[in-house]
Amino acid sequence: GDPTEIALYEICEEKIDINKLLEEKRKNSIGIFGGKEYKLNLKISPPIANTIAERIWVDNQEITYLDDGKIIFKAVMKGEPEIISWILSMGTSVEIIEPNELREKIKKILEEMINKF
Repeated sequence: GDPTEIALYEICEEKIDINKLLEEKRKNSIGIFGGKEYKLNLKISPPIANTIAERIWVDNQEITYLDDGKIIFKAVMKGEPEIISWILSMGTSVEIIEPNELREKIKKILEEMINKF
């Protein structure tokens, strides 16, 4: 519209906590995306295992330490593009135990990458 136009507005008494709203939106989300929720079960080898274990990625994460230095990372997470990118960033240090659907998607991405090289 016309930049000189004055918009009509109404002052409300209700206060909105933007941080709380964003926090709710991002719950269990690894990044800015919400979307499909995955129940992850990953086996991660050192040295990446240490990096993953020392950080809280989502509130519901569970980490089990195995004798060989590996960890089992379990969590419910949202944000498919970021989850895929995060898992790919772990390279050969990660094995997707569950969900199979995500394992297949990543396998397809890796096959496409191999074909490009």
